[in-house]
Amino acid sequence: MKHRTRKMVQRWLALVLCLCMIVPSSVTFASGAGKSAEDTSTYTGGICEHHPEHTEACGYMKATKGSPCQHEHTADCYEWITKCVHKHTDACYTENGAADNTVSPSNPPERNLSCDHECSIESGCITKKNICQHQHDDTCGYAEAVKGHPCTFSCEICSVAANQLSETIEIQEFSALPDKVQMQSVPVGTERKELNLPSTLDFTDSTRKAGTVSGITWQSEPEFDGTLAGEYIFTPVIPGGGGYSLVNGIELPRITLQVTKPEAEQGNIIWLYGAKGDDTNDGLSQDKPVKSIDKALELAGEGGTIMLLGNVTIRDGNDLLIENVTLKRACDDSDYLLHFIDCENITFDNVVIDGNNKGGGFPFIRGSRCTSMTFNDSTLKNNIGGAIHVQHTPLTITNGEIFNCNADPKTYNSFVIQLSASSFRMTGGSIHNNRMDSISNGSVIDSSTYSDHQDPIQLILDKVDIYENFGQSAGAIMVTGNADLVITDSKIRNNVSGENGGAMRLYNPTTSITNCIISGNKSHLVGGGILLQDGTLTLNGNTKIMNNTGSDAGGVFVEGGTVILKDTSIVCKNHGYRAHDFKLTDSATLHLNDPRLANEPYTDFDSKCTYPIDGYYHNEYGSLDKDSILLKGIVHAPESIMARYDGYKVSYYFESITADAILPWVGRPPYPQDKKVYLRNSTVFAIQPEKTIFVGSKSNNDPTMGLWTFEGYDADSKVVNDENLCAPGMYKRRIEFIGKWKWNDTTEVPWYYDIYYETFDKTTGKSEWKLFKEASGGKKNYDQEVKISPDDFNGTDMERPDITGNQNEILGTHYVFDETYGSHRLSANAIDAIQTNPLKIYYRAAQHNVTYEYEGTVPNGAAALPATEQKPYSSSVQIAEEPSLEGYVFSGWKVKSPSYMDENGLVDNNSFTMPNEDVTLVGSWTPVEKKTLTMTPQDIISYTGGDSIHHDTFPAARYKIEAEGSMDLSQVTFTVNGEKKKLPDGTKSGDIVALPWLNGTYTLKHESSTSPSAPGGSAPANDDAIAGIYEIRVNFDGVTASEGSQSIDLHNQPGTLTVRNVSDPKGVIEKTVDITQPVVSEAGMVNTANGLGTAVIPNGTRFYTNGKSELDVAGLSTPQISLLFDELLPGKAEENTRQLLIDRAKTAGYVLEEGKYQFKYLDLINENDGNAWMSTDEGTNITIYWPCPSGIPAEATVKVLHFNGLHREYKNDLKNQVNNSNVEAIPARVENGNIIFSLAGNKTRGSFSPFAIYWTETDKPTPPNPGKNTGTLMVSKTVAGNEGELTKEFHFKVTLNDTSVTGTYGGMTFKNGVASFALKHGESMTASGLDAGMTYSVTEQEANQGGYTTTSTGANGTIVKDQTATAGFTNTRESKPVIPNTGNLVVSKTVSGSQGSTTKNFTFTITLGDTSINGKFNEVTFHNGVAVFTLKHGESITASGLPAGIRYTVTESDNSGYTVTTAGDTGTIEADKTATATFHNYRGGSGSSDNNDNDDDDDDINVTAQKIWKLDNGRTAPDSITVMLRKNGREYDQAILNEQNGWRYTWYGLNSRYSWTVEEVEVPEGFTMSLRRHGHKFTIVNDDTPVMPGTPDNPSQPGGPNASDTPDTPDIPGAPITPDMPNIPGTPDQTGKPETLRQPGTPGQPVTPEQPGTPGQPGTTTKSDKVPQTGDTANLALWITLLAVSGTGLIASFILIKKKKHRRNHTE
Repeated sequence: MKHRTRKMVQRWLALVLCLCMIVPSSVTFASGAGKSAEDTSTYTGGICEHHPEHTEACGYMKATKGSPCQHEHTADCYEWITKCVHKHTDACYTENGAADNTVSPSNPPERNLSCDHECSIESGCITKKNICQHQHDDTCGYAEAVKGHPCTFSCEICSVAANQLSETIEIQEFSALPDKVQMQSVPVGTERKELNLPSTLDFTDSTRKAGTVSGITWQSEPEFDGTLAGEYIFTPVIPGGGGYSLVNGIELPRITLQVTKPEAEQGNIIWLYGAKGDDTNDGLSQDKPVKSIDKALELAGEGGTIMLLGNVTIRDGNDLLIENVTLKRACDDSDYLLHFIDCENITFDNVVIDGNNKGGGFPFIRGSRCTSMTFNDSTLKNNIGGAIHVQHTPLTITNGEIFNCNADPKTYNSFVIQLSASSFRMTGGSIHNNRMDSISNGSVIDSSTYSDHQDPIQLILDKVDIYENFGQSAGAIMVTGNADLVITDSKIRNNVSGENGGAMRLYNPTTSITNCIISGNKSHLVGGGILLQDGTLTLNGNTKIMNNTGSDAGGVFVEGGTVILKDTSIVCKNHGYRAHDFKLTDSATLHLNDPRLANEPYTDFDSKCTYPIDGYYHNEYGSLDKDSILLKGIVHAPESIMARYDGYKVSYYFESITADAILPWVGRPPYPQDKKVYLRNSTVFAIQPEKTIFVGSKSNNDPTMGLWTFEGYDADSKVVNDENLCAPGMYKRRIEFIGKWKWNDTTEVPWYYDIYYETFDKTTGKSEWKLFKEASGGKKNYDQEVKISPDDFNGTDMERPDITGNQNEILGTHYVFDETYGSHRLSANAIDAIQTNPLKIYYRAAQHNVTYEYEGTVPNGAAALPATEQKPYSSSVQIAEEPSLEGYVFSGWKVKSPSYMDENGLVDNNSFTMPNEDVTLVGSWTPVEKKTLTMTPQDIISYTGGDSIHHDTFPAARYKIEAEGSMDLSQVTFTVNGEKKKLPDGTKSGDIVALPWLNGTYTLKHESSTSPSAPGGSAPANDDAIAGIYEIRVNFDGVTASEGSQSIDLHNQPGTLTVRNVSDPKGVIEKTVDITQPVVSEAGMVNTANGLGTAVIPNGTRFYTNGKSELDVAGLSTPQISLLFDELLPGKAEENTRQLLIDRAKTAGYVLEEGKYQFKYLDLINENDGNAWMSTDEGTNITIYWPCPSGIPAEATVKVLHFNGLHREYKNDLKNQVNNSNVEAIPARVENGNIIFSLAGNKTRGSFSPFAIYWTETDKPTPPNPGKNTGTLMVSKTVAGNEGELTKEFHFKVTLNDTSVTGTYGGMTFKNGVASFALKHGESMTASGLDAGMTYSVTEQEANQGGYTTTSTGANGTIVKDQTATAGFTNTRESKPVIPNTGNLVVSKTVSGSQGSTTKNFTFTITLGDTSINGKFNEVTFHNGVAVFTLKHGESITASGLPAGIRYTVTESDNSGYTVTTAGDTGTIEADKTATATFHNYRGGSGSSDNNDNDDDDDDINVTAQKIWKLDNGRTAPDSITVMLRKNGREYDQAILNEQNGWRYTWYGLNSRYSWTVEEVEVPEGFTMSLRRHGHKFTIVNDDTPVMPGTPDNPSQPGGPNASDTPDTPDIPGAPITPDMPNIPGTPDQTGKPETLRQPGTPGQPVTPEQPGTPGQPGTTTKSDKVPQTGDTANLALWITLLAVSGTGLIASFILIKKKKHRRNHTE
């Protein structure tokens, strides 16, 4: 129940939260929508300074909002429309199965459509269309919005109609771009700014007026990249806000740009002449042409050019492939250059055919009765006479281009492609800029068939662009005869016909056009788009025929035949003199679709009104004024049709309502003009006449003068519907308003005047006129003058308070007459001063002075006072900007007089409202404290190369921040090139920080002695290629600093960068040479396969930049610590550094033999900080892995020398530096191809400089007397211990029992059987050729001296034949172990309670007080002083080696629902101690838990263990003790008690059905233990009263159950413990943990005494017999008994649980 309630509450809370999120957004949306509606409902046109308010005379009417219709659609409101959207795939066709010998790649098999697709709602082919016929009535609640009437006031002063708004120019079409702009080609590498992209475009607007758009930008697809070759299509972007709009569907200009790669090596130029050539010629000159095309192709090669000197005719030829060449006309012959007759398949691949602007009226190529002719990726251009003529030859063009193939004007017929009884397929590509202006017929594509041709010719164009062509008889395509013309996804645009059909002229074909654009074409006669003369034309998909122009029918002229419109195709926005979109003559038939589906707008040429096209209408002579009839379905000729909307115009008519008076022509105002077009059901508001009163004759025939007064129209507004439309007559039906005029027999007229005063808009501050008074002056004869003057009105109380509220405003005081103002109208004849055109007088606001003054002391350099200004009364005056002066603060400008301004609230921030008197403002200066920040770059040392935070090779500068003057550095803001920056949190004056956002400059001042070149001058360097001394300075360009409003001076001091050279600085900087290898943390990670050495440095090691903590890597990018592994460099005087080091080694006693050594310069660097020199903590173990040089024998002995103290700053005295260096021999070993040796870290000076490895081959002794009975003796020396001297020489003496031995034997020289020599660590000496059976004795002079302990093996022995006797001496000297100043932290986790999960992971976070700690510390990894990990019940984790004195905090998460008890979760790490943080989570309650061992319904209990110490005898309690929790006598858990948890621990949620006891695991030495129990609390008391030892069987005696697991280690193994400590047995040096708890056995197995019998002589501890030992077969019966009892208990428990569950289910 509780669970369900909780779930319900959660759901309600979620619902409330959702509502809280939805409601505010809904309110905001509603309020925003309301505001939008309100903002657009008021029309303020007509208001100007001369017409400040609308009046009845101006005719203004405010618009009102309507109410939406509440009619709900039913099934009758919709009709189902079928429009197939299925696209055929290969599966929709079957092949005809042509004969094998007729099928080829150039002649593919024909395919029959066999598609089983059926249109359905699911397929998307059948959709629902709204055809609701509902008429609004009282029940639907519809109320139409009333459109406001514009103000008709015409300002006489401005001479601009007050309601005239800036109109948007609607662009109908753009002029064609020049050819060189449309088609451009540039080489790779051209930048965008080099392209020819015009910034202006010429256009024609919807009224056919020409214009130019400026500010054009261009976008390309794909995005232009001058480095990539390819085609880019550019289209213009019309500037926003320029007052232009585009007709929907307008064709934008397009620029095609080819970015070309450099041309490959060209082939040969070969001359070809079919009539006079000879294939034995080389064809390389015009005089020696070849004869055949085959020979020409062979000689030209790929990329070659074939120059044709005359006709080449090929008859009865086989398949011919012409590829990758250029064919160029080289003669003026009037003939085809290539004529193929009765040939097989002719193919052109990637061929350029250039007519060279010659041809004499003949196409370049002709094919007659050939199997096929194919052009792939080819270009045909520049021929006079067209391009291709085929007869009975199928023609295919794929991705081709044909341009500039023009007609010879003298020829009769000329075509770009002429098809005589030949099929044609073109896929992709374009045909453009060709001119076929022959005498009679000319077009781009001409297809004709003979009368006897039975099957229709197939003409297919797919994705083809045909544009900017001229044809005499058709602009683009002319088809005559029996043909199937199919055009898909293509464009035919901007073509011109000299006669008919701007795009196409079709004589009797069957034509299908799908998804095409036919636009911008023009014919001089009929059919601006298409002329159809018989045949069928079907428009499918989204085909658009629009913006075409023709003398008769701008769109499609149908002279017989049938046109069918399907889907969303449309013919619209075309222009023709007699008909716009369609003209039907003879027997023509038109099948119309619904043009609304195309979603195209139409703009009326006259009114500029734009509405969606809603139908096709009858249209005679292209006029909009004739009455139109909506046409649907099938339309028959004759008919003129246009696509538009059902719109109507408005006309006005005046009539007299006085019986015997007729409105005269003279004097009356003209009829109002309304050019707009109104849709059905819209409301038209009548426009008022220019004058509503005039004096005129009673009629045209009665000269009696009288007063005509306008009485209004027959209606103020009318709805456009059949009831209000006048009957059609000469003009199309329209709305008509009849104005009523009344005549009176009088010539007196009432005259009026208006008084205006000047006010100011509070938002914009602009001056505007407001009407104060509109009054009548009485009546006067219409031609009598009336006048007004300021004397009539000065002193008039305006009865409105002034800005102070203390008095009323008065004309002549607050507002004064300005006789210079040109809009006054102070006199006129009475007839010209009627109410709609009154006299007017204007009063301007009175002007007064605004003056500025300084108060107090004015400092030198203060800005001049602002000039005095005159400001009008009640206007808003902007107070002058406050001046500034370095070192001073300005108070700001305050009003001095008049004093009442502040009191009346006339001053607001930086402005005030001008009173009707002068205003004085004052300000004062206060000196301020100067504040300065000095930023000093710190000295740093690096090596050439690396990266840094500024992406250069210099290390990041560290700046010392020093503040002068009181300032809070946390509030200091730096502005760096416009961006705001702050110092790191907590920065104090004197701190050193790294600022990635601040650039430093590095200027080379002194070159290094090892630098390859001299300094480059004083200019800042771009990189550190030149080693030497650089001056570092802060670059403050574009940098300012401020604290609040006060600026801060920025100063800088120079710092020094010392750049150490490398062997190849250029290669290092350009990253073509690698001399660094990242260090690793474990030996298993070492990889020196690249020949570079590396170092192993343990995790957790702290690194120092240049050995300084203040230059730490904190704040920089992630460090990359690496080992520099470089060659030696010469000194400044070109000294041979290598030889100097060899000589120095020799003086130190180390001889480097030629070819048996290798030198390297090693150091630690940070590659991510400009290769800055790095060091580590003192004593850090650094292990070097040096790849073995080639040529080292496997048995060689390798040694390492370190020339300590030498760095790359070599001086002039390199030799002295080397001679004074300390040569240190370092032990090394060879392993896995690496020489391995160790170094100790040194924070201040580092641990690196030049190193040498050298090797000696192991001696191979040759006996003095080969073949004799001899042997060998070898003496070796090893030094060990942390204080062992590796370079110390130890002296040895070998004594033989044969004193007659004298001379050199191998490496030893004997005299009277004695040889003496010295050895250092790792060295050996061998004597070979000694007689077998001879005895020897080897002694060391320094044995067991100087703190060394000397051990030896084989120091005495006998020489054995053909064997080597070895005498090895080891000297060990140890110092007291250095106890590291570190401590440990253990975090442990326990879980209890019936609901506690022992498998759940809990998340822990350790936060240290030092954020610089990074790396792995035993099991815990820290990042910036924080470690995150998870623990389950019973798990713990240890962080070892943490710095002593550091604070820590441990927190746990993911513990919702648990009661958490912690101990030691915060504290401080103590040296050589372990801090413990324990977390115990308890979760009780009913239900099941995640644990497998929890029982069902028993209550939970908590068991507590507490420790009490009684320290009466001066002993000290241990740091911690361990207690054990037993469950039914068996071990269940253990816990540690210590000071951190108050010597107390509690187990929570234990099951009460079990018996729980607590005991101490091990009683500390010198203590006794007693146990008290109170309920479930166990108190363990330890008393330090000594207990005398009893019998060995007593548990408190040695070997008893409470004996320590890890006894103390005595100095001498097996030494007995003194009698004061009888119960601690003696243990050896190396104690081990016994395998079985509480069964220590014999620790360390000491040799003596084997069986100590008394406590004073402890021996083997007594074994406890309480728990059987592993492998103890004597207790087998006991184990079997225990197993039987356990099995019985399990079976009984199972039965009880089943019964309990049964009872529970029954009760429920």
